Amino acid sequence: MRADLKPASTAEAYWTWRGHRICYWVAEPEAAPERPPIVLLHGFGASAGHWRKNIAELAAHRRVYALDWLGFGASAKPALL
Repeated sequence: MRADLKPASTAEAYWTWRGHRICYWVAEPEAAPERPPIVLLHGFGASAGHWRKNIAELAAHRRVYALDWLGFGASAKPALL
């Protein structure tokens, strides 16, 4: 993922689901969050990068996760069966 697309306060991370690497971004407020996190899910043909202008503002008061669905963005793109 291009570094210039991510807000400075956002970290890119990965987890493995059924053997496939899934990318997500996480941003946290400076103070410990007491409110539930916000989860941002993109639509078809998009990626977590589409939230780049919203993440930092939302993360001012809550933890924010932005997920790249399997097959999109920086997540794995497995062959279709």
